[in-house]
Amino acid sequence: HDALPILMARDRAITYADLLRSPGVPAFASSSLAGRVGTGVLPIAMILAVSAKTGSYAVAGTCSGTFGVCAVVLALARTRLANRTSFLGFLGLGAGLAAVSVAIAVTGRASSLVLVTLAGVAGCVVPPWGALTKTGLAAAFVSPIDPEKASRQVQVAYSFDTVIDIVVLTGAPLLVAGLMLVSSASDAIEVASFFIIAGAAGFAVFDQNRKTAPKSADAVGKRALRERRVLRRPGMSQTVISM
Repeated sequence: HDALPILMARDRAITYADLLRSPGVPAFASSSLAGRVGTGVLPIAMILAVSAKTGSYAVAGTCSGTFGVCAVVLALARTRLANRTSFLGFLGLGAGLAAVSVAIAVTGRASSLVLVTLAGVAGCVVPPWGALTKTGLAAAFVSPIDPEKASRQVQVAYSFDTVIDIVVLTGAPLLVAGLMLVSSASDAIEVASFFIIAGAAGFAVFDQNRKTAPKSADAVGKRALRERRVLRRPGMSQTVISM
């Protein structure tokens, strides 16, 4: 009979509410949402702003494409930088992206080469929101003393990160449309830059607070960060390629 409450606690489903009750998680998730919305707004707003400045959708499409290619090619390098600098590098990436984005927004009738270059630089410094959101949620939520519970907590944390992605995919275009109704594409870029800075700053604050927490509560998260050879695990490379 004494063991029954323990078994019932183990069998109880772990929910998003449990995740959001963890210290610092609501603010951290909000920061991730803000940063991702800002980053999601940029490509659409960039096309509209550049086409308005140059009168050419070809140049606008080239800027957006350059932004996307640079963001993808350097994604792994940016994630490693942010992890190694304890999220302060993440704050630097966010500030850099915001600064370059504002430069695109406020630049007058600049040459196509200047605009494409600025778009490429912006793509190079896109913060890796998804990767570090998963790391932060796992570090704040996963139990370091119960492997069975930890496995279920990781699933919930990663699932919640996917929910944030879905909200961004549907919300960012709607935000751009709303901003275009009341303002301009350049203003939409500036609003996106504000969201990016707010998100990156929130990540940095979360990281500093996490450092002051008891070390045992962060053991799983730190151990996960040390396991860097993920792609060498059986079947992982095929899974990544199929995605």
